[in-house]
Amino acid sequence: MTEITIPFHHEMKLAILHGKKDCTSRNKKYGVPGDYFILDQKKFVVGQILKMNLVEVAHMLYAREGFDSPGAFIEYWNMLHPRKGYDPHHEVYVHFFKEVV
Repeated sequence: MTEITIPFHHEMKLAILHGKKDCTSRNKKYGVPGDYFILDQKKFVVGQILKMNLVEVAHMLYAREGFDSPGAFIEYWNMLHPRKGYDPHHEVYVHFFKEVV
């Protein structure tokens, strides 16, 4: 079990801390299952990391990503990645996590 750093924008950090987000999609893999990260003195452990296409994340995991709709997830992804934007076939690493209490 190793402490890792996963960067989050402020609004996503708040979504995690308020229990509205329990996974994050990334272009690279951060750690392995069992590793953990700290946000505002709360510890979160990575449970599983899956490789998925963005279209799957947008339509199946948008709520777990902290969004109200697939469109909101896609809009946020485009804001984060203005050059490449949302490509439904792009593969990402989805990190699932939970707070350790």
